[in-house]
Amino acid sequence: MGIVLAITIIILWSLHLLYCLTNVSVSLSNIFLYLGVIVQAYLYTGLFITAHDSMHGSISKRSKVNYVIGYICSILFAGLSYKKLRKNHFMHHSYPGLTKILTIAVTPATSSYGG
Repeated sequence: MGIVLAITIIILWSLHLLYCLTNVSVSLSNIFLYLGVIVQAYLYTGLFITAHDSMHGSISKRSKVNYVIGYICSILFAGLSYKKLRKNHFMHHSYPGLTKILTIAVTPATSSYGG
């Protein structure tokens, strides 16, 4: 069921984007423009959630299928590297206070700020 849902979201996202780019006129008075933005935003959220679920292995029992679906969704969502996104996501789960860890990792041991 997860694979069917993931593919459905990818197809709906693609078809709706294509429809909006080819058929919806850009005019502030066009109600279909606003409706299209709302629907596309909803589908964008679906892409991100699908990529997230694939990171956790929820789309399929096969890790390769999860990787391919996650890769496609993260590229379509924002051109993100699925490999880096997945690595950082699991780091987030390992260290929920990630901003503090990143600050420590990025800040040099000796700096002009008293370090």
